[in-house]
Amino acid sequence: MAYGKDPAVLNSAGSFRQRASQYQQQKAAARPKGGGGAPYFVGQYKPSTDTFDTIRVVEGHYQVPQLVGTGQDAHIEMVELPFFPYGEHYDGANSKSSICSAGPYFGSKDKAAPCHGCDIFWSGMERGADGKKKAGRMSRRELYAFSVVDYGKYHEIEQVDRKNGQVRINEQTNLPYMEWVKCEGQGCDACRAGKTSRMGASRHWPLGWGHYQTLLNADKLIGKSCAGCGTADSVSCIAWVCPSCGDAHVDMRSSVLKQKEIDELVEHPNKCTCGFEGFLQEIIECANCTPKGGAAKRATIFDVDMNVQRIQSSDGGNQTTLNISKWSAPRPLDPSFKEFAEPKDLAKTYTPTDLAKQAEFFKVPAGGIRKPVTAAEAARPHSGNQYKA
Repeated sequence: MAYGKDPAVLNSAGSFRQRASQYQQQKAAARPKGGGGAPYFVGQYKPSTDTFDTIRVVEGHYQVPQLVGTGQDAHIEMVELPFFPYGEHYDGANSKSSICSAGPYFGSKDKAAPCHGCDIFWSGMERGADGKKKAGRMSRRELYAFSVVDYGKYHEIEQVDRKNGQVRINEQTNLPYMEWVKCEGQGCDACRAGKTSRMGASRHWPLGWGHYQTLLNADKLIGKSCAGCGTADSVSCIAWVCPSCGDAHVDMRSSVLKQKEIDELVEHPNKCTCGFEGFLQEIIECANCTPKGGAAKRATIFDVDMNVQRIQSSDGGNQTTLNISKWSAPRPLDPSFKEFAEPKDLAKTYTPTDLAKQAEFFKVPAGGIRKPVTAAEAARPHSGNQYKA
């Protein structure tokens, strides 16, 4: 059945989860098989562990270079994402971290931009007794940074240098650098010191893979509510159609596919008999506003306030899980916090760490001289990016 392209019922192409899924698919497909300003941690948000925070995730519009395809067909395309993805290295030997500078080709020893973190990471990669490759002193992980408004209480305090524990001083003004820090609640030192306080702050929130997946799962449930009229749990799907010709690829009233199968189908680009290739569009209805002639719109994580908390690992380790306990009905950002409504410049915040700073952090030999590639090393990723002893 053809549903046409009525803008009143067609959801916009590429929902948050579709775009996030496509980014992940392209990144996974392109990955080889096998193996300036304030520090970026300033202004970073971490959900509390002893209570729930109330936050609003702010949708961004970040142009991100992405590697598409593999081998000789691999090329860079610019995609727009509501979050900013980046890679982070951590050196266990020196307890230092940096933002990866290798770029989209980080998995290719021939095309990757220079990055000391990647060089050490790949050179330290060895196979364990189980046959699986394991990293040495240097790790690398993917993170997904979002802009977020935290509605909690914040204090303005002097910024402390993490290297020496001393207050950072602006050499031009001879005054300390200041930053807004979350109130600690009961027994807060800043409260006792009478520091300036306010409600709310604009933060940047980097999420690892596990926390990121929790956010995606919450978005799916939030999408049952209508952002058009603000009614909770009122939206249902009628069909998934080709945005070019309007032909239904999935008609929910007659399809025998299970919901999991439909989810997997629509999170990948599809090819229609009309020649269109891309994401299917969803036709939805809202039990409240559709009968009144309104345009139903699935809510996303950017339309609600959420209560979030980090849960510490039961074994006492550093790993945490993200708990999103509840969220509001879809509604605009509280006007009292409108000064924080603009997304942060995450591309600037997470600018790759320059090579000189990486060399300092990771104690790289002067000049970064690399070993020549031997026959035994040639089969290993980044085997040519190893330093002389």
